[in-house]
Amino acid sequence: MANPLTASLLILHDGPFEVVAAFAEGRQLFRLGGAPSSKTLKAQAAAGLQEASRNLELVSGGELDLDGLLLLGMTGLAIHQAIEGNIMAPAVTLMWYALNAARGPKDGGTGRGD
Repeated sequence: MANPLTASLLILHDGPFEVVAAFAEGRQLFRLGGAPSSKTLKAQAAAGLQEASRNLELVSGGELDLDGLLLLGMTGLAIHQAIEGNIMAPAVTLMWYALNAARGPKDGGTGRGD
């Protein structure tokens, strides 16, 4: 269904994605970039975080990565919570996260640290 008011096109198709892409491109209607990602949300998030960490390392000249930033941020938040008088739960919890981030991943890079 085409909607000229919103300049949109709705395609109802239950076959392979490639069939729609080939049909549309062959008739010069539009070009699709590729099939939707079959990665899980967890895998997409992990890949995005790894890329962000590499970019942060690149921008900082190798001085800081995402784990380092997390360590600094969580340590700062822990100190702030301690100053606020929230010693038993938030300060300890944030310090725990900071220390876990400092240890780095132990499971091949998924960040779980199991």
